[in-house]
Amino acid sequence: MRQGHVYETFTAKDGRKIILRTLAAGDLRECVRFVNEFVKERASNRDLGVLMDTRTTRKSEGKWLAKNLEAISRGTAFNVAAFHNGRLVGNCGVSRGQFHDTRHSGTLGIAILDGYRGVGLGRRMLQVLLQVSKEGGVPLVELSVLSVNERAIALYRDLGFRKYGSIPGKIRRGGRSIDEVVMFRQA
Repeated sequence: MRQGHVYETFTAKDGRKIILRTLAAGDLRECVRFVNEFVKERASNRDLGVLMDTRTTRKSEGKWLAKNLEAISRGTAFNVAAFHNGRLVGNCGVSRGQFHDTRHSGTLGIAILDGYRGVGLGRRMLQVLLQVSKEGGVPLVELSVLSVNERAIALYRDLGFRKYGSIPGKIRRGGRSIDEVVMFRQA
């Protein structure tokens, strides 16, 4: 897949037009802002599923973006990013297993900014991502989600994911332990 490839323009439930496409090298500024918004939100939303807890820098995020763009171009990663009026508001990806025996499987991650959750964006991003991953030879996808994120768990179930376990107390945040739920989907 090439950088900046547009999959579609999606209309959210609230009427906003969202462009779904792969990330591109020119998205660095938006990637930095995106990550740092999650770090800021974590301070007030203790159930936020994002684990990043330190603001990123342009240099650090540039390395992450370059590494991911290379993986996307090699077919070892698949990506769907969501942009509203040029602003990165959601990002999800699947990283292919690194060994010959695991190349048919991948690990999924997704993040959507506050204000863009609950409008169908996550569902649509995941539908596109799972199709692209399957077409790319990755029909088996796994993910981890915080047990307190009931809305995400329900969405994953709707999309065909099944729970295969949980890790008690995997996350320690704000003086409490949160279980990590592990799910998978085979297309």
